[in-house]
Amino acid sequence: MLVSHNLDSFKPTMVKQRSCILQFVIALTTCICMVMSSSAHPSRVHADSPTFEGNPLLEGVIIPPAIEFWGNSTRTFIHTSTGFPDIPLSTTYQQCFSDIDFAIQSFFDGALWALQMEDASSKVQSGILEGNIVDLGQYDECLKIKTDRFKGQHCLVPIVAKINESTPFHLPQDLLNGEFILTSSLCVPSTCSAEAVEQVLNFMLIDFNKNSIVENSGFGFSVRMKDEDCHQKQNHPFSLSVIIVIILCASLFSLTIVCGVIDWYLTRTYDRVPDSALVSFVHIFSAWRNCKRLMHVESGGDSLNCINGARFLSIGWVALGHRYKYTAQLPLVNLLILPKVVKTYTAMIMLNATLSVDVFFLIGGLLNAYVYMKLPARSHNLKMTIVGYIHRYLRLTPAYALMIAVTATWLYHLGDGPLWDRLVGSAQKDCQEEWLPGILYINNYYHSNNYCMMQSWYLAADMQMFFLSPILLYPLWKWPKVGFSIGGFLIALSVAMPFYVAFSESIKAPIPVSRNERKVEREMETLYLPTHTKTVSYVIGILLGYFISLIKTNQIEWRLKRSHLVIGWTISILFAIGSMFGGHPLFQIDHEYNRWESSLYIGFYRLFWGLAMSWILLICVTGYGGFIADFLNCKLFVVLGRLTYGIYLTHNAVIIYKMGRMRQPVFFDIYDQYQQYFGEFLISMVCGFILTLMVESPAQILEKKIIRKPSGQSSSDDKFHRTRSGKSAATLESAIPIPRPRVDSRSGKFRI
Repeated sequence: MLVSHNLDSFKPTMVKQRSCILQFVIALTTCICMVMSSSAHPSRVHADSPTFEGNPLLEGVIIPPAIEFWGNSTRTFIHTSTGFPDIPLSTTYQQCFSDIDFAIQSFFDGALWALQMEDASSKVQSGILEGNIVDLGQYDECLKIKTDRFKGQHCLVPIVAKINESTPFHLPQDLLNGEFILTSSLCVPSTCSAEAVEQVLNFMLIDFNKNSIVENSGFGFSVRMKDEDCHQKQNHPFSLSVIIVIILCASLFSLTIVCGVIDWYLTRTYDRVPDSALVSFVHIFSAWRNCKRLMHVESGGDSLNCINGARFLSIGWVALGHRYKYTAQLPLVNLLILPKVVKTYTAMIMLNATLSVDVFFLIGGLLNAYVYMKLPARSHNLKMTIVGYIHRYLRLTPAYALMIAVTATWLYHLGDGPLWDRLVGSAQKDCQEEWLPGILYINNYYHSNNYCMMQSWYLAADMQMFFLSPILLYPLWKWPKVGFSIGGFLIALSVAMPFYVAFSESIKAPIPVSRNERKVEREMETLYLPTHTKTVSYVIGILLGYFISLIKTNQIEWRLKRSHLVIGWTISILFAIGSMFGGHPLFQIDHEYNRWESSLYIGFYRLFWGLAMSWILLICVTGYGGFIADFLNCKLFVVLGRLTYGIYLTHNAVIIYKMGRMRQPVFFDIYDQYQQYFGEFLISMVCGFILTLMVESPAQILEKKIIRKPSGQSSSDDKFHRTRSGKSAATLESAIPIPRPRVDSRSGKFRI
């Protein structure tokens, strides 16, 4: 124990961020240990020290001084009416404090259940100097306790060490926000609320804060608890909404299985299945038929299959980034290793994982323009634009709405843990309160600080961009030169907006690097979530889709020499590397903030990334991609690409379910992180597959029937909708009777 250290050794020095934190933790630990040793040091135990009297097995065993201090302080608090004699106690508080007193007396008497309550509570853990500042106790041991008067209740106790101006060393305020939180846990009677426990503990800390060592250190200690910090074993009754969602999910699952069996039987029994409304209904929800459609990989030689590979790899990157995001917020045994990890350039793959979403924006704009340019002239009107809006909404909303419903109701009942309410409970509350802005796709602007489903901001931004896309699409189709001028202006505006926000709001990095909650919320609300700071990749995608449509309709000749490929690849690689790793200094806590440096990077890095990805997609589509095109065109990606939306909707629930059930802090290790990531991603794929068969595929077919022409005749529009919703977004051009481009078997180059 560091009781002999003098706080004068921690006077200000010019140190790096890790050493600052280490100094603080050492000083804080020293302070606590010195106070404990001065009031209850083991060396001062003598013959009159209290012992366990009521349990023969513990006869003669001396009660640890810290526990004696807790018991005496709590009783003092109880006997002084919570420290405020003039304020009468409510019946609930009286019962709580009476049970605490009973538990303390039972502990001194050696009762087994009282010893278990102490055993399940936190002790001073080892590894504090490595960042092990969260102890979760023994959650399950506490919840198993049951007496005639109460049950065991596990409470997380955040001990806030406020850093005053007199603190004798400097600390990075962005990281600590003027305070440091050490989280312990207590097993208390179930009759106590979090507020009551907080009052008891803060009363105990009054004398602690008056200690000369604490006063000289510049720290001020307090406990700050919330209702969700306390858990007890109880069967949460299912509300009507939970029952409805469970019945809905069970009905959809059963319907797809039953319809699949009937469809399989009819197909195997009859050479020609009769056409009827009932048979059509069976086909819509048939798991067997939808699974066959999902697994279909045949496509034309000029298809856009490389897009499927890009989509699947991007969703894997999204899930990896989200896993690291949650890991950094969870209890770690070696928390202080994170600054060292962030120092490495490989960490930028996780820190800049938000660029994966720009790949989705790019692909969304590309397909939007590619399809729009191939539609007949009669479809370029207001009526068909509105039909396109309806198509888009019906295509995305059913599966999304079901996941909102599951998150708001059923998910919370599937597990528990000391962190369950902080993760799953918080997600449930947000979806119960903000489900409407979610399905209206405005949640990245409306109440964006607590929107439903953490990843859903992208769906809102993508829908908003789709609704606004005719502003660029129609001029490109009608007046190409005017359209390109508008596109250039929108790209410039898309760069200027994040630059201006970062410059005016003094934002250092593309994502918040701070523990200051207000600062994080402000940066998310002004920079990360809004659509107007994310449009550059979508605009580039629209221009790319238009260019590809010109190539495939023989309106321009596209031939590349080796020198062109070398130049293109060189520029693309430089753009990608600059976008990915150029912001490395901005994520370092000890890097001095420079307004122009940060604003320029935030303004331009998405532009360069979008251009780099556009080059890869362009050469893969046009036959110059080589082994990269072969990889992205792999038939397995055709199937996996169709699961992307389902994976995107379900992966966050899989992550918070796993982490919410955590019982002990974990050791941060790169290998372990990837091992857990692959397991969670595999489960997300299974969940995405089930969601696709249950909701997404039937919704696509129903949407097609709703928008189909009344005449029932197939037109190019009908073919477009069938292909888009039934097979793959990468085979859209197969619906258009145009001359097919081909790849020269000798040169391997694209030819018209």
